[in-house]
Amino acid sequence: DDAQVKTKGNGLRIKKVTNFDSNNSFSSAKTYEYFEGKTMLPLLTAKTNTYSNTANHPSSTGYLYSVKVDRLSSNNYFNVSPNGISNYVGYGTVKITDFSNTNNGFIKKTFQNRAENVIYLDNVKTMNNYSLSNDDIDNGTVLNESVFNSQNTKLKETNFEYYKFRSTVDYGAKVSYYGTFFQYMPDGFITSLDRYQVSFYPLFGKQTLLKKQIESNYFATDTIKTTTDYEYNAYRLISKTIKSNKIGEFYNEQTNYALDSSKNIFNLPASTTVKTNSKLKEVVN
Repeated sequence: DDAQVKTKGNGLRIKKVTNFDSNNSFSSAKTYEYFEGKTMLPLLTAKTNTYSNTANHPSSTGYLYSVKVDRLSSNNYFNVSPNGISNYVGYGTVKITDFSNTNNGFIKKTFQNRAENVIYLDNVKTMNNYSLSNDDIDNGTVLNESVFNSQNTKLKETNFEYYKFRSTVDYGAKVSYYGTFFQYMPDGFITSLDRYQVSFYPLFGKQTLLKKQIESNYFATDTIKTTTDYEYNAYRLISKTIKSNKIGEFYNEQTNYALDSSKNIFNLPASTTVKTNSKLKEVVN
């Protein structure tokens, strides 16, 4: 099959947000720039198919034609997403610039941004071994955030890692009508055949939880890196955070979270222990 796939999409994006004070005077503003745009559900408006064994010639018994059919549509042939997403455009990086009376610098955020991977099926009744096309952390999850000053010098960078949890996956199917195909019959007449698109979509529970946060602060002569690890209980509620860095001494801060379902307490900080160079400095209950 030959397909013409377009990956550009239109739509509204925030370009600028301006704030005014009570006297209606300019206070501050933020501008937004978008990079690495992807159409989450690829646009397919033209497709070519070749069908064998579609017609018998009336004067030559057993003679079979091979028919090439070009299809054009103003709509997207992929009108059903296997993962249930919409026809939106996702961006891998967004640059946010902050203004007051002067340029205050900008923030760059990098997001998980993976387009849907769909297939086009003709005359398919069953599909075995269907695999998830986007079996990863959720789209829109922040992977990196960097802060720059007005001279484009990076002041801070934070990287994020995640756990991904998924339940057992079942599948549903949706059949969509997409047109009529002609066929010559042995008696010379033409008949029509309805054709359908079969789309499979997963039914599952999915959760993405923060696993690790690594924050680097850049100074003229040094870089201070702080790492925070996150742990979760069997209910996937936060049970512990461990924050550590090295600024002369090795610093470690551990916070434990309470779980008491009888009192509807599930993620309340219960105690914090602070150590420097493995020596206990402070305990807060």
